[in-house]
Amino acid sequence: GYFFEAPGVIAGSMVSIKDKNITRDFIARGYVTLTKDNDSTTYYAQQQTSGRSLKTLAAAAILDTTFYNQLNNAQKTLVQTWANKE
Repeated sequence: GYFFEAPGVIAGSMVSIKDKNITRDFIARGYVTLTKDNDSTTYYAQQQTSGRSLKTLAAAAILDTTFYNQLNNAQKTLVQTWANKE
């Protein structure tokens, strides 16, 4: 993941995506573990109640023109491929 300019917003990434998983719904739950000395505490994001697929997220990314227009051509092609996956 990486810090995403807005305060308190962390963006993550998915890697090694299998073709068959593009249209499957998934639920992601973010967390942060803070460690000081030998003591750790983990904080979890509020659980999302419904799943989304990578296809759904790709279609939403295309509609977000501010985000989509910042992508390079290869990234746009990949997002379009995911959005149109059957």
